[in-house]
Amino acid sequence: MKNYLVLYTPGMCGSWLTWLINQHKNFPHYEMNHKNYLNNIGQSTILDVGCDGADWYIYDHDTTPSQVDAGDREHDNWTIWLEYQKYMTEKNNKLGKNKVNKEIADFDFKDNRIVRGEQIRNKSLVTKDCVKALPNHGLFKKGKKAIVDEVLLKKVLDDIGPAKIIVPYFNSSNLTIVKRWAMYMDYHSDVPSRYSTSLWFTLWKEHFEYLQENPYGENVHYVDIEKLTSGDNNEYLKLCEAIGEEPMDNIQYHLNWYRLNLVNVAAHFDRKNNN
Repeated sequence: MKNYLVLYTPGMCGSWLTWLINQHKNFPHYEMNHKNYLNNIGQSTILDVGCDGADWYIYDHDTTPSQVDAGDREHDNWTIWLEYQKYMTEKNNKLGKNKVNKEIADFDFKDNRIVRGEQIRNKSLVTKDCVKALPNHGLFKKGKKAIVDEVLLKKVLDDIGPAKIIVPYFNSSNLTIVKRWAMYMDYHSDVPSRYSTSLWFTLWKEHFEYLQENPYGENVHYVDIEKLTSGDNNEYLKLCEAIGEEPMDNIQYHLNWYRLNLVNVAAHFDRKNNN
């Protein structure tokens, strides 16, 4: 099995990119999970997406059932605990039905993917797998959200042995993706506020400059996420080359569908901040 690893700064459409890669012929064809919200004109709109099956819970994930809040139970954190607990119990009887063991938080890549295997949709063809890391999407240092933790990176790369690391970046004057992220942050804040696009724009520009230093090493393919989500075919063909796959016939449908969702959320941002 060839493994591919998407590492990204939150807001860079990393979950969607992971899903898109997994739709190619020799990948698992994981399902997309729509995360909707109700916008200010009463429309149910997709604020974010997930890629069911592609999550890889890495070593510094300290979540235990007693720590999981109601919001997390709606997603994968709670599920992965229960799945892995069951898996370990059936495998070697080390865990009791309700026993919490830190070993769950430290299980390796191979065991994690065994747990996720049931979500593969094209089992007769799959020879590749693309995953994203949780909860630290970019393997950043604690307290430094855009600086790569070299020790954690080495441990992860030794474990997974990726054929290629895929890293999306933002380097554009178009604010559609930035506005979507600002709305996401606003929606998930306990105290909604008027998030500034200029703040995220500046931070992402600085992150783009940081990526020029190749903090993830040389085995990396960088994706201009603004170009890709805008339907740039050359950007897509470069991605196909990086993952060793033929282009999908319906790629423009997927790109247009996702771009429309980004535009819809950005329009909500404009309505909110222009009032």
